[in-house]
Amino acid sequence: VDGFEAEAREAKIMGFDGKLTLHPEQVSAIHRVLAPTAEELSEAREVVSIWERKEGTGSMEVRGKMIDKPHYIRAKKVIARRSDDNVEKETS
Repeated sequence: VDGFEAEAREAKIMGFDGKLTLHPEQVSAIHRVLAPTAEELSEAREVVSIWERKEGTGSMEVRGKMIDKPHYIRAKKVIARRSDDNVEKETS
């Protein structure tokens, strides 16, 4: 499973948000590695909030990064992917 988790971490770095598994024991590793971190969720929420407040007009800056519609769409997907485990961690 260690090698599998390493592969999943590499996939996340490359922008993937899912991974094929052949064995049920690998599912928890995928969820653990690919679930959005608290920082990723925070940034995604900020992107969505600012984008929607400005009604999605053009590009804008968030945390020193240029943000436009594809970033907004991805941020919405990150928020949708959050797991109950991350929600519990955020509230503790």
